[in-house]
Amino acid sequence: MATSKAKDTILDSAEKMFAQNGYAGTSMRMIAEEAGVAQALIHYHCKTKDKLYEMIIERRAGMINDIRRQELKRCFDEAKGGVPTLEEVLQSFIRPAIESGRYSWGKHFSQILARLASSDNERSRELVHRNYDPIAKEYVQAFSRVL
Repeated sequence: MATSKAKDTILDSAEKMFAQNGYAGTSMRMIAEEAGVAQALIHYHCKTKDKLYEMIIERRAGMINDIRRQELKRCFDEAKGGVPTLEEVLQSFIRPAIESGRYSWGKHFSQILARLASSDNERSRELVHRNYDPIAKEYVQAFSRVL
């Protein structure tokens, strides 16, 4: 199995396991079995369970936030007078996360994200902060321009 394909398989399998069992209920052994790889390969690519979890959040949040940025840019580029409506800006923020559920990975990630957002532990707060605060700041600026 090629290195990038193996890593993607591990991330996809881990995402599924974390979605089904939560962070605490998922072991590296379970992920290895789901991915069909040796547990040592997971440690090679991801080092620890914490790092693997972070990689999953970063990968999917990055995908959703990239779409958000593109849609936000499109809103301003296509708006009459260069200023879109508040509704258009809100849709560019909300729609990418909701529409991700149409994809096989979106179903799993939405379960992880719901747990992450409702968790009160420090790791979860830090992951949300690191992966979503930058895009939130861009939207605050966009709201300021619109309003």
